[in-house]
Amino acid sequence: MSSERPEYYRSRAAEERASAASAPTAAIARTHNDLAAMYDRMASLRRFAERPLFPGGPPAPLPEHVFGRPIRRRPKTQTHE
Repeated sequence: MSSERPEYYRSRAAEERASAASAPTAAIARTHNDLAAMYDRMASLRRFAERPLFPGGPPAPLPEHVFGRPIRRRPKTQTHE
């Protein structure tokens, strides 16, 4: 499906940036910029399984992680007795 490809999200981000540049108000431009940031994240993270081929069909499994080990942002906390 085309919405699962990073190119789709990159093109949508470009469209949102263009809409932000021609927006009549700053609030609308900010909304378009927020949407562009969301599409950029979707294109860069791309951790979604493909959609089922038909309604109710089994979903495809999530692909294996290829960017290396996950980074733990916080160290594990020690429990005090």
